[in-house]
Amino acid sequence: MRPDHTLQTGFLAALYAYSKESFGQQEIREVIFTDLKLFFKTDEERGLIIVFTAPLEEDRNKLSQQLDITYEQFIKKYEGEIGRGYSDPEIFEFFDKDLLELKIIEKEPIGNINFKTKISFWRKLFRRK
Repeated sequence: MRPDHTLQTGFLAALYAYSKESFGQQEIREVIFTDLKLFFKTDEERGLIIVFTAPLEEDRNKLSQQLDITYEQFIKKYEGEIGRGYSDPEIFEFFDKDLLELKIIEKEPIGNINFKTKISFWRKLFRRK
């Protein structure tokens, strides 16, 4: 099951804003959790944050190169949409296909699961017998 993009985006933006406000001009590059890492690439001028999740053992140099490739492709494709304030996130919905073509990801992600389906799934999962 894929987490809700709005929830993810809000968390990452809040984490980035908190790090900037609390620690000054230091730019967040990496956050390590128990079982995964978050790698950040930011473009403050355009208001853009690109984040990859990866296993703990993932090679930092490889991820850095993939972040750069992703950033360049995203700018090339959506330059007219970013940096102007709010953009409708649905216009970026098919960027996964670019990542597949660039071999940044190996398989197409499962889409978002709507809220009603999530509730139904959890009810079935925790149904008493």
